[in-house]
Parts: sequence; structure tokens; C-alpha cells
Amino acid sequence: MSAKLRGLKVPLGDASAIGYGILVAIAFQILFSQVGVMNFLFQTAPLTLGQWLLCLVVPLPMICVAMLANRINPQN
Repeated sequence: MSAKLRGLKVPLGDASAIGYGILVAIAFQILFSQVGVMNFLFQTAPLTLGQWLLCLVVPLPMICVAMLANRINPQN
């Protein structure tokens, strides 16, 4: 953290591993919410189309803000 504050470049590491981890977490979330056996075991219900759209639309402004911030002040 202090190196970043001093303006030194700090490597992020293996960003592809982070991306794969996020994708696997999303896949498991979909599995738990949509598969009938999991619904029975965890007493959940599948999402409707409207709920899916809400889950996709709500974070969209934050993604746009992050992209704008990265364009204004790129990290690398």
C-alpha cells in the first residue's frame, strides 16, 4: 500500500486467476439459485426473468463509473 502511495508501480499478480475465480463464483451462484435439487436442499426458488434483469441492471452504473475512472486515471 505504501509503495502505491509513493507512486511506484505495484504488480497486480495473475489477474486471469482472479477472473476465473469470479466466473466460478458466479456459476455456483446460478447453480444454487436455478437447479431444482439445490432449491429443495437450500429452500430457495429460481429467479424469474425480471429478477435476472434486475440483478444485471443494478450493477451496470458502477461498471460504467469504474470504466470511466480507469480511463481518466489508468493504473498501468
